[in-house]
Amino acid sequence: MNDRRKEQRITIAQPLEVYDVHTEHKLGSLVDLSYNGFMLLTSQPISPNRIFQCRIHLTDVPKEERTLNLGAECLWATPSNAPTLFWAGFHIIDISKQAQSALEQFIDALSQDYQASESNS
Repeated sequence: MNDRRKEQRITIAQPLEVYDVHTEHKLGSLVDLSYNGFMLLTSQPISPNRIFQCRIHLTDVPKEERTLNLGAECLWATPSNAPTLFWAGFHIIDISKQAQSALEQFIDALSQDYQASESNS
């Protein structure tokens, strides 16, 4: 698969769940994340070109900014090597300034943690 990303994504080491705001169903678990998109590992196939209103509970950000609400479009989906799991890639299409700030803080903190662990190796 061609990688058409314009930004590097940060791998998520801790489990962070993504929920559909309208149904309250879990969409999947974050695998990686950038300022403009994310990839999920999900137990249900997700059709590309669908738009979701998502909720993610972040860590390592101020308490009042931990719940991140955003609109995202599923750009692609494919089965994983595990028979009951699927990968799905999303592009963030709607996010408030406050949520964008929280997302940036979270990604920056993950980047710093990753760089610190690499320099200690």
